[in-house]
Amino acid sequence: MYKFLIASILVLLSSCKENATNIQPTEVDSLHDIHSCNCGDLILDSGFNWYYLSDRLKPFTGKCSLQLPDGSIILERNYEQGKVHGDVLEWHNNGTLKLSMKFEKNRQVGEMKEWDNEGILEYHATYNVGKMDSLIYKRIHYVN
Repeated sequence: MYKFLIASILVLLSSCKENATNIQPTEVDSLHDIHSCNCGDLILDSGFNWYYLSDRLKPFTGKCSLQLPDGSIILERNYEQGKVHGDVLEWHNNGTLKLSMKFEKNRQVGEMKEWDNEGILEYHATYNVGKMDSLIYKRIHYVN
């Protein structure tokens, strides 16, 4: 009886393996191949702590951006497995760089710099695991 049970299981497993190799996909998941999107389309799932487009079980990997009506980009963010990962860049409406920072798995790391709309440095600091490590420069504005 025991030998018959083992033999039956082996036959069943081998037939499943043969059938699995012959299965052809019938439907293409169009969202699976998306590597760029509008940042406003991403949804934060606070339970998983990741961003997704339409299926909360499929975290977004790629780059998102926001554009002005004239087509100029004002924000770019990179994602890996639903987490902000890599460079985050923002621009002023006049096209000058406004903000530059880096993230690793939703946590800010490395240098962060911020400039005014004329390109003058306003803020420079370093971050480690989401917390400011050191403030290098902060421009002070005096009111007369």
